[in-house]
Amino acid sequence: MVLHPVGPEPASTYWFRRVVVVLVVVVALLGLRACVRSDSPKTAGHVAPTSTPTATPSPSPSTTASTTPGPTGTPAPAGTCADADLKLVVSTDESTYPVGGTPTFTMVVTNTSAAPCTRDLGPTAVSFLVVSGPARQWSSDDCQPATGHKPTVLSPGKATQAAQITWSGKTSRVGCPTPRQPADAGTYQVSGSVGTLTSARVVFHFR
Repeated sequence: MVLHPVGPEPASTYWFRRVVVVLVVVVALLGLRACVRSDSPKTAGHVAPTSTPTATPSPSPSTTASTTPGPTGTPAPAGTCADADLKLVVSTDESTYPVGGTPTFTMVVTNTSAAPCTRDLGPTAVSFLVVSGPARQWSSDDCQPATGHKPTVLSPGKATQAAQITWSGKTSRVGCPTPRQPADAGTYQVSGSVGTLTSARVVFHFR
């Protein structure tokens, strides 16, 4: 039996051997248990959380919208009208007046070009002149000289009234010397000017 060793050796020898074997087995078991513990996963309660450094993306160049003003859709200012681009016409309210009558003259300008253009239609640029034959009878600049500018955009093909004036029917000279005399009965012609552009003469009569 195990508890009663049998053999030629004394019983104490067999018991000593048994104790040694038991101790070896115990030591082996303890070592195996220690190995098992060291390989087991650690619990969250005993492990301090470690933060994994996150790479900060370097800022990429941003595309900034240009603040330079682009085209606004506003049309460019119209250029100055050349005389060749304009048609100037003067008219009278009647063809015949009594001596001492007061004719009214109207000046109309039309842009005959294909594009808008600008012309000064102010008092400085606009005037009327009345002649009888070769003799100068009256000018709108003689007694009522006016100054001032009025740049006006003229649309293509559109007639624009540049001026209208009523003549007293009396002759005048530069500087408006007096006395002034009523125009005699006869045939007269009136023309208008806008700067260097002059209209054709229009005939009217005093009777």
